[in-house]
Amino acid sequence: MGRKVFRKKKVRAVDMHRLVYLGNAALRTVSRDVKDVMQIVPVVKAMKSIVVSSPSPQVGVNQRFFLMIESIPQGNVAFGLCNASSPCICRVVDDDTPFTYEAVINPVINSKSAAVTKDFEGCLSFPGYQGVVSRAEVIDVTYTTLDGRKIENRTLANLHARVFQHELDHLDGVMFLDKIDMSVRSPLIVVWRSSLLHRQTLIHDDEFRSRDYLDLQMLLKDD
Repeated sequence: MGRKVFRKKKVRAVDMHRLVYLGNAALRTVSRDVKDVMQIVPVVKAMKSIVVSSPSPQVGVNQRFFLMIESIPQGNVAFGLCNASSPCICRVVDDDTPFTYEAVINPVINSKSAAVTKDFEGCLSFPGYQGVVSRAEVIDVTYTTLDGRKIENRTLANLHARVFQHELDHLDGVMFLDKIDMSVRSPLIVVWRSSLLHRQTLIHDDEFRSRDYLDLQMLLKDD
């Protein structure tokens, strides 16, 4: 009987034109820890070309890492609402002045402030919509960088804290839809009119329809 040859499993190349959308099991799966940082390098490089911040489940890779924006060059134009406080929704238009990213691997939130803020959030896996979500204003975090450095007890505030919490939710199979503030007048708003097309072609209707408050006709009646 021949000897078995075991080969190290490689993370597949990412096609950034094939993001996964609401209804895909990857978005509702708890991601596993990254054991070998070098294996995710190709995935991280591919992800850097598309969004302000992005978790691995959005490209169908359930490992615990995401990209977090560190800085936005002055004058940079973003696609969408041009609102940097909306994680996962902006795309770089001015390629000459790209955003600066940090790869956040095996992230942990050590503590959260009692103070919270409310702001709109969006997600490329549920394109065209935003909702109000409450997040801790300041958090203390620990994670590993792409070059293997351990960042311990880093304090993040405001936008950075919101993005970190949003993306960490993704790694736990949680989307911003699960945390929308239902006390506001319009808990979910349509950002792009083309989102109707997304609903029919990209979003899995079963999960969409299971949420009573996602009433597109009501939201779009005042066109």
